[in-house]
Amino acid sequence: MLIAAIVCFCLALIPFVVYVRNSAALSAPELSQERPSISVLIPPRDEAGNIGAALKSVLAGGYPALEIIVLDDHSTDETAAIVREIAAQHPHIRLISGAPLPEGWCGKNFALSQLAAAASHDWLLFMDADVRLHREALQRLASCATSDSPALTSGVP
Repeated sequence: MLIAAIVCFCLALIPFVVYVRNSAALSAPELSQERPSISVLIPPRDEAGNIGAALKSVLAGGYPALEIIVLDDHSTDETAAIVREIAAQHPHIRLISGAPLPEGWCGKNFALSQLAAAASHDWLLFMDADVRLHREALQRLASCATSDSPALTSGVP
């Protein structure tokens, strides 16, 4: 039994060691003065309990070159009403209506495709309604994206 406990402990250490190594390697990028325009794209479906906090977390950063587009993906709860209420106070939030799902498409992929087509800014940030951004998240992602000219940047919680 002691040997099994030791083996389990050692196996549990593996993710911890990987986390520590990644934490050292993946430090937060320095903040730059460059502010590329960002479209934050959110495809909620029946997310009335989350969408308000998600939008407020994006707005809290005060990022200057920003549009937020939310897709009303045929929610049956108050998701769209909550977005409309917040958008009435923040003109850079836009609610668009989702089209019916075409044959051969998966729901989330189609929602993201519609959002990308509606976006007008240089960078696209796809975000779920249950995500809360840190106050500096957009600024740090923008710094990372403009410092090395990547085609894709991903935030790691």
